[in-house]
Amino acid sequence: MAHRDHLLAAAHGALAAATLVACVLAEAAVLALRRGDGAAGMLCYYLVPVSAMLLLYRSRRRAAAARVGLVDFACLRPPPRLRIPVAGLLEHFKLIGCFDDGSVEFMTKVIEASGMGNETYFPPSLHHIPPAATHGEAIREAHMLFFPALDDLFAKTGVPPSSVGAVVVNCSGFCAAPSLAEIVTVGWYSGKDQSKLLLNCYFRTGCSAALVTTKRGGGGVKYRLVSVTRTNQTANDRSYRSGYRDEDDEGITGFTLGHGVGRMVSELLRAHLLTLSLSILPWREKLRYVAALLRHRRHDKKAGSGGGIPMPDFRAAAEHFCLPSSGRPMIWRLGQGLGLGEGEMEAALMAFHRFGNQSAASLWYQLAYMEAKGRVRRGDTVWQLAVGSGLKANSLVWERVADDDHFATERHGRTTLGPWADCIHKYPVTEG
Repeated sequence: MAHRDHLLAAAHGALAAATLVACVLAEAAVLALRRGDGAAGMLCYYLVPVSAMLLLYRSRRRAAAARVGLVDFACLRPPPRLRIPVAGLLEHFKLIGCFDDGSVEFMTKVIEASGMGNETYFPPSLHHIPPAATHGEAIREAHMLFFPALDDLFAKTGVPPSSVGAVVVNCSGFCAAPSLAEIVTVGWYSGKDQSKLLLNCYFRTGCSAALVTTKRGGGGVKYRLVSVTRTNQTANDRSYRSGYRDEDDEGITGFTLGHGVGRMVSELLRAHLLTLSLSILPWREKLRYVAALLRHRRHDKKAGSGGGIPMPDFRAAAEHFCLPSSGRPMIWRLGQGLGLGEGEMEAALMAFHRFGNQSAASLWYQLAYMEAKGRVRRGDTVWQLAVGSGLKANSLVWERVADDDHFATERHGRTTLGPWADCIHKYPVTEG
């Protein structure tokens, strides 16, 4: 297996090198014939190799994406003893002694407006008074999360761990060796800087695990990867400074959300969605969007003032949406900006209400919600949109290829409702 992968990688590299050589030779031919041809001939000579190169690159990307399949995924439901109801959390803030009255009042307002429910979880370390945000506790939290989630994944898929060729861990603020992630313990902030207190309000413990394969044939695959799009603006200083980890005036480390973070996220998403729309929108929606832009520009010229710029209808590209889990106000703002209705935002709102913000794992809790509701049918597409510090954005578009199992509550002796097994009947709720 390893030799085959190396041979395929070598073949792809050789093909890329051959393509580059062919393009260089074609450009050399353009220069050689430059004096003898007119402008039209030169343009033709130039466009042929460039077009061929772009078409080859696009076809290779599509072929590579088509070979990636999602076998299944699992989301951990932490034990009930780690539950932290909102009233208990607010009392906890007052008792631990590190926050002044202004900080407690600020976090209370944020949490009460966020849409978070009473069933979210803190790791054991943050239930202590004072919280034990130590490296050792972070390691214990990782063990508590990773192993049960992976056990559930391997049991659901029937795939032995020895068959896994590579493990990819989504890295966050916990930098152990080897690197692990999604750990709330080290993200706790015990100071008074309000720009660092938001993570205390939103983030909760949780874990997801997904098994993907590039095995040819696609047997046993639940979803097929249709598109992957990444946008990274870390090189922009304003973007980088909108969310970063540093010390406050008292030397306490926390994650700062800088001034203008909303504006920078908007700029990031505009660039990201422009790239994404080219690959996932159907042609009819692309044509409709271009026509809407032209009408908008003509109207602006006549009126002499700018109006709201039209957006593509992303509902033409996907039936289901998993959004960044940053609280009810932000989810609503993002969803409305994408042209989504309350039904399309329901999974994100309910996952935040039940589990809080679990970083990138929240996207899988949302997909688990839609599956538990029996909404994802064969042939449907699911768009997962993630935004992280840097700033950076990532989109995965999946197509459901497995048969519908909407009414099967068990498979291989395990529940198909995942972390929603004992509460899916209670959702959606109408208030936070």
